[in-house]
Amino acid sequence: MPAPDSAQAIGWLALAVFCAIGGINQVLKFTDRFRETPPSHQTYATKTEHAQLAEKLDTELGRERGSRKKMHEEISKMQSDISAISTDNHAQSKDLADLKRQISATEQRIDAVPMRTIQLLRETQQLHSSKS
Repeated sequence: MPAPDSAQAIGWLALAVFCAIGGINQVLKFTDRFRETPPSHQTYATKTEHAQLAEKLDTELGRERGSRKKMHEEISKMQSDISAISTDNHAQSKDLADLKRQISATEQRIDAVPMRTIQLLRETQQLHSSKS
């Protein structure tokens, strides 16, 4: 008898496990031969059953295709609406920026009016004083 920790003992143990698995496999194959199998008409579909199932499947898929097509059309419409809204939003943002610039320029001109008025009054006063 080899020592339990030797390579020879491990080899014999591996061979025994391999043989046990092979034996179990052969016994299962042998028992499968005697197992009762259902008749073929219960296991397999006939050509007419297959045709009926194919027709039913085509009908269901046709409905699904139709609903999927409708959903795709709605999504496309929504995407085009979103694109139009985005374009309008961009144009309005540009217009708003232009209006802000115009308001800023107008505010600067309004702020300059009192100074310009004072300057014109001084120039008028100087002209009157130089004539006198």
